[in-house]
Amino acid sequence: MTVAIVHYHLHRGGVRTVIQAQSEALSNEGVKHVVLSGSAPTAGDTVPIAHIPELNYAGQDETSDPAKLLAALD
Repeated sequence: MTVAIVHYHLHRGGVRTVIQAQSEALSNEGVKHVVLSGSAPTAGDTVPIAHIPELNYAGQDETSDPAKLLAALD
């Protein structure tokens, strides 16, 4: 089993700090995991990040296709 931490952005600040701490705790326990984010990884990221552009809902309209998001997450 792989644990997924999902959030639409990884901007500097509180959310990023919490996700990094969660990822480090999972790594320390040997739990396979990935962070799924609408924002792309940046240089120096120490957590396993998969960029899922469909998660970045900022600026999207109401016609976004949920099936496309589900397929990207899978």
